[in-house]
Amino acid sequence: MRRTGSSPCVQAALPDMVAARWDRIVTVSSLAGQNGSPRQAHHSAAKGGVIALTKALSWEYARSGITANSIAPGPIDTPMSRQAQRAGDTAEEIVAACAYLCSGEAGFVSGRVLGANGGLHPGS
Repeated sequence: MRRTGSSPCVQAALPDMVAARWDRIVTVSSLAGQNGSPRQAHHSAAKGGVIALTKALSWEYARSGITANSIAPGPIDTPMSRQAQRAGDTAEEIVAACAYLCSGEAGFVSGRVLGANGGLHPGS
């Protein structure tokens, strides 16, 4: 198997995924990776790289029955976001998005970024 430039976790799991000819890769990127974020150039660049990696993996391993998608949450569990969490926005939504992407129902979804961000959109 050819080595990909992916993360160590993905590299470790890929041989078993390819052998099974079915599996799911779900990465966690960020809204900032889609449209940048003021005073967070390093974070935006890193998460943009996660998105690009995920899309590349989706193309590279599609014929092996493996999908790769990324979840791009908005702010989660920081002092700034705690007010939103008190209003009911919680990490459970991110877990639900991940569960969907790992399910059989998402078998034809690959190379996508799912914005689980409470209505914030890239460019907003």
